[in-house]
Amino acid sequence: MNEIIENEFSWISQRMKHAFKEFDLDIPSESSVNQSYVKGNTHEWTCGFWVGISWLIYENTNDQFFYEKALALTDVLIDRLDRDINLDHHDIGFLYSLSIVPAYYHTNDSKYLKSIQKAADKLISRFHNNGEFIQCWGTLGDPDEYRLIIDSLLNMPFLFTSSKLLGDPKYANIATKHYNTVFKNIIRDDYTTYHTYYFDVVTGKPKFGKTAQGYSNDSCWSRGQAWAIAGICFNQEYLNNNQDDDFNNLLNVFKNNIPDDGVVYWDFAFNDNNPSAKDTSANSIVACGLLERAKYVDDVRKQEYINMASELVLSVMNNYSNRNLDVDTIVSGCTYSFPQGIGVDEACLWGDYYYLEALTRLSNPEWKKYW
Repeated sequence: MNEIIENEFSWISQRMKHAFKEFDLDIPSESSVNQSYVKGNTHEWTCGFWVGISWLIYENTNDQFFYEKALALTDVLIDRLDRDINLDHHDIGFLYSLSIVPAYYHTNDSKYLKSIQKAADKLISRFHNNGEFIQCWGTLGDPDEYRLIIDSLLNMPFLFTSSKLLGDPKYANIATKHYNTVFKNIIRDDYTTYHTYYFDVVTGKPKFGKTAQGYSNDSCWSRGQAWAIAGICFNQEYLNNNQDDDFNNLLNVFKNNIPDDGVVYWDFAFNDNNPSAKDTSANSIVACGLLERAKYVDDVRKQEYINMASELVLSVMNNYSNRNLDVDTIVSGCTYSFPQGIGVDEACLWGDYYYLEALTRLSNPEWKKYW
């Protein structure tokens, strides 16, 4: 497997060096068009994944080009933070876990701690005591937007990391409350998941679940299920909570919906008898979660998780690699938002990122995660 991963990083580093030179300090939009990224702007929720890709390639190749590019792009995102541009949402963690956190780890420069604090303060400003959750988007307190989102589970590690690095428990306290609220409400009785969940703005009591990117309010959006699985794993270190029942049941739902080619459809309403577009990013997200959880279990389960993660990643590699295409992306078969017709069967920044993180974790189990 290590030789396979080395070969992957060899062609990926060559391709992405060209891409990073072409984009310079611009950042691609969330998903590709005809498998090629297009210049977007530095104001989207996905920008951190582009920086994270540069950090991962640097750590796997020791190519200083990617180190310098990652630092330069981190400065771009710090400037966005300082000017408070399009940051009124829960995705602060996706932006800054993958930029200023590794920048601090690699440089030990205290200036990054100041930015971590500013970003963490911005994220917790969306926390509502009434309901105990971080509002995902929209005007704060708007009854029509008074909800949390399953994706936010991957933003909570940024708050836990902030408390650890800054020595201030308030970020971890809020992250813990939000995390608990998510899991009290987002999981259905059959261990499928809602995408978003609404609360009463007056009482703070839970109201109902609703999708934004899934097939229907009652179906299970596969990437949402992946966020829940990885969310348990990525926060386990900070919460010291195994959640074995939740984890096993959520994972079983995912496993039971893996089709013949090993890559899940964008929603579990679909299968090989009723096919639709795939979402390779869901595979990679779950693989990263499994490899994180493998650190905390007995040897039998550890090997089981490593084996499953390897299978999920190899299914993406063997069926959706863009290796032989003249494009600037890594893997196709991602679906950003099928209902909106955005990024269907394309590459996406988070899909490429999590694919590289999974490869990194497989080759180096001691890798120091950014989350």
